[in-house]
Order: sequence, then structure tokens, then C-alpha cells
Amino acid sequence: IKARDKLIVGVFTDKPPFGFVDEAGRYVGFDTDIGRQFAKDLLGDENKVEFVAVEPASRIPFLQSDKVDLILANMTVTPERKEAVEFTNPNLKVAVQALVPNDSVVKSLDDLATRTTADIWLTKNHPDWKLLKFEKNSESLQALSAGRGDAYAQDNLVLFSWAKQNPGYRVLEEKLGDEAPIAPAVKKGNIELRDWV
Repeated sequence: IKARDKLIVGVFTDKPPFGFVDEAGRYVGFDTDIGRQFAKDLLGDENKVEFVAVEPASRIPFLQSDKVDLILANMTVTPERKEAVEFTNPNLKVAVQALVPNDSVVKSLDDLATRTTADIWLTKNHPDWKLLKFEKNSESLQALSAGRGDAYAQDNLVLFSWAKQNPGYRVLEEKLGDEAPIAPAVKKGNIELRDWV
């Protein structure tokens, strides 16, 4: 990283408040702010960072293939992922909740038993529910807006941010499972970078 004088960081482009692209085409958000700070601390200049767009499924492969040095893309620490990457200390905790339109008849998770939503937790804990899955956060929110689904399950901070910017939606109070830590990740075996972060 020091030899190339640039830190390469994988981030989301459509997941406010973590990582997204603003109207000017600039990478912004919580994760990108951290990436700029790391570049400043390591290389003396917050602009010596290159952001690479990742999706949930590409985060680990991008680390493994050296396309990025670091993932700052809202990655939940799980035992399976610990086998594939080195996690640093967590920087926050989130829980999965569900977003519904304000005028929805859905008042609780149980009301979704015959409706459509999407999330890994629901697949495991409610295999009888009809699920509609998307690769991108923006696609999921568009489907909810278009009425293709009755609720959208996602990290609660993402849902709170979206509901704040898009009046007419509310987050159900119930959590889908326990809160879980989110942490930056580096390539398996890269202990030096992990410890520095």
C-alpha cells in the first residue's frame, strides 16, 4: 500500500448511510469517511484512497483476489466469514428489521407470514414465507416502492436512513435476531494490515 501510495477500499454504492454515491458522483458515507481517514493516517493524505464498488457477494472474492486491500462495506462478522477473512475490531452493531409503507396493514413480523420480504434470517427462521431476493439494496427498495413486496428486511441503520429520506415508510419495532457486529475486513493472513486497522 505504501509502495503504490494508495489505499484501495471496497465500499457499497447504494447503501446509505454506510456507502453511496452522491449527486456529484462522489463516494460518501460512514464507510467512505473511515476509508479517507485511514488513507490520511497511513499515507498522509485522505485523497490517496481508491474506492471500488462491491456487492455483498463480491466482498470476500475481491479481498481474496487482491482487487482491494480492505473492505469497508457494512460486513457483519459471522463464523463463516471469519474462516475466509481477517476482521478488525468492530466499529458498530446493527440488527435486522423490516421496513414497510406507512399505510401497510403489517404491524409486526408475524403479519408477514403470507407476504413477501427478503433476508437470510427469514430464510432460516421462516422457510414457509415467500421471499423475493435482490443483489442490490437499491433494487430491493425499488421493489418495495413499486409494491412488489410488502416489507424489506435489512440492517436497521440502512432502513432508518432510507425512511428518513423517503417519507411514507416506517420500520417495524421487532428485530429479526440479535444485534451483530459490523467490522472492516482484510485478506486472510494479512495480520499486519488487520492489526494496523
